[in-house]
Amino acid sequence: MTMLKMTVNDSRSELAKELAVMRGLRAKVIDEGIISPQNAKDYQLAVATAAGFVKSAQDDRIALPFLEKLCAQVGDTGQPALLSYDPRQDGWWLGKGADDCGRDFASSIRMLSYHYLHGGVSGRQDPFHIFQVLKCMLEENEQARASENFILPFYGAIANIPLEFLGRLLVLLSGDNTLSPMESTDKITLRLDWHPDEGEAGVKQLLKAVEIAKELGYSRLEFNMPSEYSYSSLKAEFGDSLSPRQEKNGEGKPVWIGEVKIDNSCEGASQMSALQLIEFGEQKPSSADPSAFSGKTNLERVEQGSIIAVAGGEDLKFSYRLLFSAEQDGAVASCGLYLPERPNKILGISKEIISAVGGSIADSARWEQALPALGDKMGAQFAYVVIKGSAGSEYNLEALSDNPTWRSG
Repeated sequence: MTMLKMTVNDSRSELAKELAVMRGLRAKVIDEGIISPQNAKDYQLAVATAAGFVKSAQDDRIALPFLEKLCAQVGDTGQPALLSYDPRQDGWWLGKGADDCGRDFASSIRMLSYHYLHGGVSGRQDPFHIFQVLKCMLEENEQARASENFILPFYGAIANIPLEFLGRLLVLLSGDNTLSPMESTDKITLRLDWHPDEGEAGVKQLLKAVEIAKELGYSRLEFNMPSEYSYSSLKAEFGDSLSPRQEKNGEGKPVWIGEVKIDNSCEGASQMSALQLIEFGEQKPSSADPSAFSGKTNLERVEQGSIIAVAGGEDLKFSYRLLFSAEQDGAVASCGLYLPERPNKILGISKEIISAVGGSIADSARWEQALPALGDKMGAQFAYVVIKGSAGSEYNLEALSDNPTWRSG
């Protein structure tokens, strides 16, 4: 891992709070099914506010190489469709259908999110919000900035796919040459001029169609339901997630349309955990309720000599995060490691870290040796430590993997 000492800043906790506002606005427009002008304006204001905290948190030695890659990845020589990236598209950009540009883009915005937020990352949608902030900061083309689609809380499915290409893509991914998109397809709903067969064969066909729609970032799938089919197996399989409705076709004849709502686990705005609050200085390890850590398989509280330490792990869907904070003689050190997968063992990590720094949690020289070694040992994508001295000083270190690996969620 490459390790760098960081400059002092107090902006990460404020940035994390602003991202909570942005997550709330995104949830609102998804729930309402429309981005109203007021919601767009409120989101853009939050993005502009967050940009100030990003600038303050940024260390150019870490950020600039990723920012240069990011500009190339969304430029004319990369994938301009990534300018309308949405976390619901991760299945495509990180999956078998994507090229290296999509995967490299995801890596860039995730590593930048770790850098700007440290332990403040909440889940898969946070890199999306950070990307909107970076667009606000970096885009110099006034025509691009004036576009109504420049910065939005939600983009949905992959942008700018011509209907003809989308049709070929659906056939390629499904192996079914009857899977045909309709012109009314939009960024939320994939509408198909297609119907599944009756019985179990139809269940398998629809499950595959839903899988593809989710991979491409759609939130709903619509298809025909011929009246001569009962679709009893289909209804039993999908239950309440399948909503049949009757409409009139172009000839004025009644037809049945099936709609499936697609679950997407990238949404959700969680409250800050006790470990995050400790990292951002709103609590101390000694004030954490011991009962909250008792009997847990992913949380621990340890007292070792003059040290009180707390640690825990959390699955962020695209990464697994370990947070550790320790208090000793008025100083507090908070360390985070972002890993590709959940480690086999979480309990015991506090004693391992305390041992790695020789029992002196405020010793920056020991951390300079311990942090990259811990990161390499655990296969971390990114690792950091923030040391807050008893007199109010602050010292930051970051260590980055030279070749991080990712999950699509």
